[in-house]
Amino acid sequence: MGKQPIGRKMFALGMLKTYIILFGSVYIQVLVNTYFQNEVLASITLVLETLIMIYCAIRTLTLSSNRIKHIGHSGNLVLLVFVPLVNLLFVLYLLVKKGKI
Repeated sequence: MGKQPIGRKMFALGMLKTYIILFGSVYIQVLVNTYFQNEVLASITLVLETLIMIYCAIRTLTLSSNRIKHIGHSGNLVLLVFVPLVNLLFVLYLLVKKGKI
């Protein structure tokens, strides 16, 4: 991921990949806790899941920031990602708004 603006298609694919990674890690955590009643293994998967969540958050911010720049707005709008419910509408806006660059 560079600092270049990205179009709607690349943004959608990037977000899809991010959510697949995120939900996959949660699914693995649930499987480990359900089928392997081992506290050490559960702790290790919890740490890995936390790292994956941090990675996904950074990736989402980067994708959103690049998309915002492609639309022609200030990069500060990426802070809307942190507002509950507004973030869903904001991501939908980023998916449908045509770029100006």
